[in-house]
Amino acid sequence: MKVGLVLGLDGAGKTVLLRQLSRICKDNARTHPELGSVFEKVYTHLFSHSTPHDVAPEDTVNVATVPTTGVEEETISYRSMTVTLREVGAPMLTMWKSYFESSDFFMFVVDMTNFPQLATAAVEFFNVLHAPAMQGKMGFLLFNKIDAPCTVPTQWLRSLFSLDQVCASMNIYVIQISATTGDHLDTLLSTMAAKMQPMRYSQRLSQFRDPSQNRVYPTTHA
Repeated sequence: MKVGLVLGLDGAGKTVLLRQLSRICKDNARTHPELGSVFEKVYTHLFSHSTPHDVAPEDTVNVATVPTTGVEEETISYRSMTVTLREVGAPMLTMWKSYFESSDFFMFVVDMTNFPQLATAAVEFFNVLHAPAMQGKMGFLLFNKIDAPCTVPTQWLRSLFSLDQVCASMNIYVIQISATTGDHLDTLLSTMAAKMQPMRYSQRLSQFRDPSQNRVYPTTHA
């Protein structure tokens, strides 16, 4: 099973992000069950007066959090993908690198409303990006809190995080999200599921012939 690091500075929204992703994946499993589960539901519906598996989807998650001072993990399944997301708290920033080797990909969460914190967030993002143990690994740069009334303009983010250069040369996906409302988390999960599937030979050959297909395109706008 692949392991993804979830990193970011204090208050970026990492814990709420994990909760929302878990909720979305559970709701998706209920509405798009595997074939065996379909047969089980039909059998239960026909031969039983109760339907214990028909649970109403969770509409909200608890967004009240305390700063993560250690490591928290959440295993999620979406379509054919099952991954473990490992959140390493911001107070452990100096120890982040000890988790790099055991990870397969990473998410770096940025608070779009915290203007004073952005420069530090950019520095730490590039520290992760250029760490030897992270070379070649897929990453997701997630600009969080797009639901807030006051956020940093996209052009500022593009400049501060060098998005054009990063997206043109590295395996990085940039998405604006709201961990609180769940906005664009379906895009995140769909991209993860698609990119983690084994690539067919014809796809590998196509990318070899056309390097432009390896480009990662920048920010998904709100």
